[in-house]
Amino acid sequence: MARNGTVIEQSQVLTTHNLAPLVGGLGLADRLQPRAADLAGEVFDWIVRQQTTPRPGWRPQLRMIKNTAYAWRQAIFLLSLVDPPHQREALAHLRASVGKRPAEWQRRFAPAVDGLAAVIDGGRFGVDGRLGSGRRFLGWSVGRHWLLPPQPARGGSTRR
Repeated sequence: MARNGTVIEQSQVLTTHNLAPLVGGLGLADRLQPRAADLAGEVFDWIVRQQTTPRPGWRPQLRMIKNTAYAWRQAIFLLSLVDPPHQREALAHLRASVGKRPAEWQRRFAPAVDGLAAVIDGGRFGVDGRLGSGRRFLGWSVGRHWLLPPQPARGGSTRR
C-alpha cells in the first residue's frame, strides 16, 4: 500500500494537486498573487502547529505527516506565484516559526526547510529526494517516515 501511495503522491506533485490548472483556468493568478506569500506563511504556520501537536499512536502521526505534506506542496504552489525576494521572506517566516518549537522536532524537520531553501536558491533534488542537507517533504514513504519521532526504547524484558 505504501508503494502505491508514493506513486499517487508523485502524481499529485506533478499536477500541483490540480491547483495550477484550476488557478490558471479560472484566471485567478492575478488576484491570488498579491496575497500568495502571506497565504504561504499561514500554511507554513499550520504545518508547524500540526507537526508539533502530540498524537497518540502511529496511525494519527502518519495521517498528520501526509496532511502536512499536502499542505507543504500547496504552500510551495503559492510561493511559485511570487518573486524570489517574497519567497525568501516566506522562508524566513517559516524558519522563525520552526525556531519556536522543541529542538528535537526542529532537528527532524530541518531537512524539509533546508530543501525548500535550496530550491528557492535554484537547486534541484536528486532522484533520492535529497539536496545537500535538504530533503523533499513527501507524506508517503516505504518504511519508517523520517519525520516520525524516535520510537521509545523497549523495556528490558527478556524472554525465556
